[in-house]
Amino acid sequence: METRVNDYTYNINNAGHVTFDTGEWDRTTIQAIGSISGVFGIYGSIDDGGVQGQFYGNAALATNFTPIQATNLATGTKVTTISAAGLYEVDNNAKFIQLTGGASIYKILVANRKIY
Repeated sequence: METRVNDYTYNINNAGHVTFDTGEWDRTTIQAIGSISGVFGIYGSIDDGGVQGQFYGNAALATNFTPIQATNLATGTKVTTISAAGLYEVDNNAKFIQLTGGASIYKILVANRKIY
């Protein structure tokens, strides 16, 4: 199994959102650490924002996001928002995941895993 962990705290606290590409990964786990003021929505999209026949898009151009579910690993509950510290797992059925909202957080990590 291959794992890549990214710290998106700066992006969330300064831009209010972060979008990342999960297209080549099997699982994504989001870890919210410490205090959270507000709520983060969890969104997914397969639209890379590219122009057909001209260029492929990417996470920065991705558009047409819709709410998706993550599983709170402590409770097993499906959620579409994150409002408390914990681990949240997303089945990667969307190419792009976006966390957005008017919240701030102590720390947020995202682990992408490829299962061989």
